[in-house]
Amino acid sequence: KALQWESAEVAYLLLAALTDQRVLLHSRDPLVAFSAASALRCLLAPLEYSGVFIPFLPAGLMPLEDARTLLFDCSTPYLIACETLLVARLGAVPDVAVVADLDRGAVHKAPSTEWFSARAPPVLSLCTELAACMGDCIRFRQSGVQVACLRFVVDVLNLGSGFLASSRAPADDAARRQLALLRTFADDVTSRCRAKGLGADALASLQRARLQSEGAILADVCDVALASAGEARAERLTADGGAWHRGGQDNWAAGLLGDAAPHA
Repeated sequence: KALQWESAEVAYLLLAALTDQRVLLHSRDPLVAFSAASALRCLLAPLEYSGVFIPFLPAGLMPLEDARTLLFDCSTPYLIACETLLVARLGAVPDVAVVADLDRGAVHKAPSTEWFSARAPPVLSLCTELAACMGDCIRFRQSGVQVACLRFVVDVLNLGSGFLASSRAPADDAARRQLALLRTFADDVTSRCRAKGLGADALASLQRARLQSEGAILADVCDVALASAGEARAERLTADGGAWHRGGQDNWAAGLLGDAAPHA
C-alpha cells in the first residue's frame, strides 16, 4: 500500500532483494517502515534472506556517523528500514542502494539495477499478476500479492518446469542438457551407494554435492547472461527520440535481469 499500488515497484523491490542489492526503506511512521521490511523479507519465500536484515533502525539508536557507515559503506547486501528522520539527518540517501520512500510511494533505483524492466518476461508476468490484486484499497488482496510473488520465486527456482525449462535460448538449452546428465549420473551413483549399504550420511553428502553442482551450472548461465547483456548495451543500444531499443541474445537469466525475454 505504501508504494501507491504500483505493481512494478513491488516487483522491482522483490528483484532487488533477490539479486543481493542494498535496499533501504524509510517512513515517518516506524510501524510502516517495520511492516514493509518484514513483508518484503517474507515475499522471498521459500528462500531465506541472507544479507543484513534490520527491520527497523531508529534514528537515535547509534551515532550519526555509524549510521552513515552502515548505510553508505556496507559492502554486504542489506535490507534495512528506518525513520525518514534518519535520512534527513544524513542529508542524502546512498546512491548505490535501492531506496524506497514509503510515505511518497517513490523508489530510487540503484545504478546496478538498470537491467530491470517491468515490460520484459519473466518480470512482466509477475507485474501482470500483481496488478490484478493491487491498484486501489478496494481491489487490494494481500493473499493475491503473496501468491504472485511465491509463484515467481518458485518458477525461478524450478528447473523442471519453471522459466529455465521454457526458454529456447541456446545457453539455456545447453544448461538443461548438463543438468539432465548430472541428474542421471547422480541417480546412478545414489543407487550404487544404496546397493553397497552406505548410510544416510553418505547419501546426504551426495545430495549436497548434486545441489552444489546444479548451482554451479546455473551460475554459468547467469554469467553468460550478464556478459551478453553488457555486450548488447555497448554495441547495440540506440537512442531514438529518447526511447531505448534493446538487442542481444535471449536467455533465461538475461530475461530475469530484464535485458532479454525468455520464451515462457
